[in-house]
Amino acid sequence: MKKKSSIFNRQFSIWARTDTHRFGIILGVMTVVAVFVAATVFSFQQVESANSARLQAAKAAAPKKLRRQIDGVSVPDAARTPRLLAVVLDNMTDAYPLVGLEDALLVYEAPVEGGTTRLLAFYSEEGKTAEIGPVRSLRPSFLDFAREVGATPVHVGGSPEALARVSNENIMTLNQFFDFDFFWRSSNRSRPHNVMTSGDLLRQALDARGVGPFPFASWTYRTKKSLAGTYATKIKIPPFGSESDEGKSIIKIL
Repeated sequence: MKKKSSIFNRQFSIWARTDTHRFGIILGVMTVVAVFVAATVFSFQQVESANSARLQAAKAAAPKKLRRQIDGVSVPDAARTPRLLAVVLDNMTDAYPLVGLEDALLVYEAPVEGGTTRLLAFYSEEGKTAEIGPVRSLRPSFLDFAREVGATPVHVGGSPEALARVSNENIMTLNQFFDFDFFWRSSNRSRPHNVMTSGDLLRQALDARGVGPFPFASWTYRTKKSLAGTYATKIKIPPFGSESDEGKSIIKIL
């Protein structure tokens, strides 16, 4: 009986020592894992904190975005009221293709003689358009459109009435007849559809004339991202000279 008890005690002692050893190993592994997880979480929190701080600093340093007065595009405050130029462009088939029109901030189409129209394209002094044209002659209505936003008219001569207004009202314009350094004639086009200019030349002309920005009452732009109603998939514009059922052709786009 005593022998069996001795054997049992030895087996229990071996089992206790083995189990304690195992427990120690498990506890050690769990401790290492816990330390690793804690270190990882702490490191992640530090990285997140640093990223958040950098993001906040970048937002604070970024220039405040405002709507550019002429077309409502979001720009830095310094570019909100640039000096503007209003270039008279040909719109006859003989003048096609027009160049630089896609860079205009705003475009008016107005009737001139003979049932044709011309375009008045507005450009910012910051524009980099390599070629704009063909540039054509001035009309009185273009002076009114340009004056609304303080833009400098750019043209090649003009109608007697338009040129008389330029002289009598002391309107500063860029006329190729006198300011030829800021224009050139394209050898690939026929006269009178070959007078061209560029964004760089127009900016140089404003600098040479000492023209500054002109503050004007801007349009009011919507701030909502979505509008009520149905999106239009097609816009029908009546041909020039025609009238709608109401007696006038007006297209309003919201």
